[in-house]
Amino acid sequence: MLLGLTPSLIFLITMLIVIGPVAGGWRAYAQDLEPRTYANIPIRLNFLVAGYGYTSGGVATDPSLPLENASIETHSIFVAYARSLNMWGKSGKFDVVLPYAWLSGSAEFAGPTPRA
Repeated sequence: MLLGLTPSLIFLITMLIVIGPVAGGWRAYAQDLEPRTYANIPIRLNFLVAGYGYTSGGVATDPSLPLENASIETHSIFVAYARSLNMWGKSGKFDVVLPYAWLSGSAEFAGPTPRA
């Protein structure tokens, strides 16, 4: 028993936490990652997109590990093609995305590296 609670009481508390906000009429707000997902676009329109991203920084590790000065560097590129179509009288879209990414990093394990 957890903290002296019976299994049926734990179940009741869990259900109140999970179902309570929904039953109480609370609202959950969300955002779509692509805000124009349902926007109408002209049929037979082609899109070609390319992009590059770069990130660098430190890495948070467990303080009990003998790892210091950890850092990483990431590069990513992508090429994408999209075409709008007529699908049974409704507008549709076909997408192809080709992503590629690579990562490099460094850290000192158990102190600085000894030099010869």
